[in-house]
Amino acid sequence: MESIERELNAYLFLEFGMEEDETSISETWPFSLRRLGEIGARVIFEFDDDDEPYFAIGGPCLNVLPKHGMTLDDLALQFAGSEWIAAQDPVSLEESRPGDDATPSGIERQRVLKELARDATGDPRAEIMCGLFLRKSGQYLGLFRVPNELEAVIGGLDTPIYVGHDPCSAWRRLAWGVGRWIKSQRQGSTPAN
Repeated sequence: MESIERELNAYLFLEFGMEEDETSISETWPFSLRRLGEIGARVIFEFDDDDEPYFAIGGPCLNVLPKHGMTLDDLALQFAGSEWIAAQDPVSLEESRPGDDATPSGIERQRVLKELARDATGDPRAEIMCGLFLRKSGQYLGLFRVPNELEAVIGGLDTPIYVGHDPCSAWRRLAWGVGRWIKSQRQGSTPAN
């Protein structure tokens, strides 16, 4: 049975579009993977490519993500938030669901999310970075930012969640913030700004 390091390096060889001979793939090539720990069934490694740090994720699904300043704990929050969002049967602003009476129209979703953005940020110029309608609860969830600001805020939960990690995608930032909210709910506290 092949090691997780070799399996990840084979995946990374293809993912990074390397042109070298793939027969050279090993546990230590093309990348020297440093094991960070486990998150559920996932085994998390880190590696560098051109001085850019990445997470390499082994387990049921292989994946690679730029670290963008995130730690293993941050990645665990992102995974928890992503799983929670997925369980809510989310519909993004980019999706269309003709004939689905349980999902408001795209125009209505856009209107409500713009209102939520203003409420969450306190600024009428707030932009929707990522907006979702959660079919399971009939609620809205979004990541919003005031133009020229790096910090973003999540609206739609019982309290606004402020999110840094600016280099990360809007989806990763939203998932991380929801994970932070989940953690605070379990601890009976409010996430610190």
